[in-house]
Amino acid sequence: MLTPLYKITYRYEGHEKVIFVKDESKNITGSIKYRPAKYMIDSAYNLHQLDKDTPIIEVTSGNMGIALARVGKSYGNKVIIYMPKDMSKERQEMIKKEGAELVLTKDFPEAFRLATLAKGFKTKQFANPHNADSYVSLAQEIEMKLPSKDIVGFIAGVGTSGTLSGTGSYFKRKNPKFKMIALEPKETSLLTTRIRNGAKHEIEGISDGFIPKLYYYKRKLVDQIITVTSVDSIVMAQKLMEKFNVDIGISSGANFLGAVTSGVNKIITVFPDSADRYKSTRLMDKSLKSDLVNKIELIKIETL
Repeated sequence: MLTPLYKITYRYEGHEKVIFVKDESKNITGSIKYRPAKYMIDSAYNLHQLDKDTPIIEVTSGNMGIALARVGKSYGNKVIIYMPKDMSKERQEMIKKEGAELVLTKDFPEAFRLATLAKGFKTKQFANPHNADSYVSLAQEIEMKLPSKDIVGFIAGVGTSGTLSGTGSYFKRKNPKFKMIALEPKETSLLTTRIRNGAKHEIEGISDGFIPKLYYYKRKLVDQIITVTSVDSIVMAQKLMEKFNVDIGISSGANFLGAVTSGVNKIITVFPDSADRYKSTRLMDKSLKSDLVNKIELIKIETL
C-alpha cells in the first residue's frame, strides 16, 4: 500500500531544518509490518516452502503478529503468535481479533523457546532476509517523491532491523555517502554497548533484549547509533499528534526525536504504527514532561 510521505519543518537549537517522514501508520493493519509480513508469506508460497495446511509461527512484540495474522488469514493459514505478556493489551486483542492463536510468554527467551518447539512454518522475522528485502518497496516510494539530492540519510529504530537494513542499504548502494543511522532506547543501549543490562523501556517494537541477525548482516553499513529515552519519545509523539493531528505511536516519537538529534538536514524516517495499540500505555499520560522536546519547535507539515 502506498503510504503518505511528509515534509516536516522544525526548529531546534536555532536552526530550521526538515525531516521527511513515511507514515506507515496508514498502512494495512496500521503498521509498517504489513510490508514484511506479506512479502515473507508471498515468498514462502512462491518458493513452495508453505502451503495452506501448514501453520505460520512467529515471535513478535505485536505489530508483526497483527500483520501476519491478517496475511495468513487471507491465505487460509492458521497463525500462531508467541509474544511476551508485557506488550500492550491492545496488541494482544488485535492479534486475536485477526483470528490468530496468541500464546503469551514470560519474556522473549521463553517465546523463542516455545516457537522453536512448535510445528509449522517459522517466518523468523529477526533473521529472514525477505524481511529486509520487503523495504525496497518503501525506498522506491520515497524515490518517487524526492529528488536524489534530497535523499541524504535514513534513521529507524532497530527491532528486527528490517526497516533500517532494507531501506538504508538500498540507498547506501546508490550513494556511499548516504547516512544510515540506527536508533535504540537509551535505557538499554544494547547496540551501543553490546551489553545486555536487563533494563526495561517503553518503546514497544524495538530493542527486544538481543541484537537481531538482520542487524549483524548490515552492521558495517551503519554510520551512527543514536539513543533516546522512553519518556522523551512519548512526549515527542504526543507533541506531533497535537500539532499535526497525526495518528502515531511511541516508536514514531522516538524516530522523529532521533532524526532531530542526528543533526542531519533532510534525513528520512518513518512513523511505524498508529496510536490505537497504545491506549493502555503512557502515550495517553499527558502529565509527562521533556526538556528536550520542549526545545523542538514544530513549524509545519506538508504531504508530498
